[in-house]
Amino acid sequence: MNTLQSNPEIVIELHGACTIKTILKAKPADASLVAINQYKSASIFYKSEDGFYFADYTNGRGWEGVCQRCEKELIQDLAAHAFILVEVAALELALQAYPDEVMENPMTVLKARVDAQFTRVSARREHEKNKDGYWQGHYDAYEIVQHMIRQFG
Repeated sequence: MNTLQSNPEIVIELHGACTIKTILKAKPADASLVAINQYKSASIFYKSEDGFYFADYTNGRGWEGVCQRCEKELIQDLAAHAFILVEVAALELALQAYPDEVMENPMTVLKARVDAQFTRVSARREHEKNKDGYWQGHYDAYEIVQHMIRQFG
């Protein structure tokens, strides 16, 4: 069985249908794949054009080229950071079987989103050559926000 076809059920079981539906609301129109973290609701959208993969980190910058050249390499690299790759169409199809859930506590939703962004920034910072560079500043900012959320909740 193709793992991309079996992963939608796994992702929905891990995070719940409401969380996955919220993630898919940020989906770019031409995204064909989505990587979702196993432990947090972090997501990265992917598309493939002319044999090259592009990622949208939902940070407002749009599509960025990635170094992976094949699906197998993409799956392996994402798995190393606890991400599960899923076809968007298969995930949307699997979500049709789940009724709309009641919205969670807004503070819980905010915490999940900040944790997801923190995970994304952490992964980007780890691969940055200059460890005190651009991503370190984002990392520090999200760390401060996480601390503020912990104080309230």
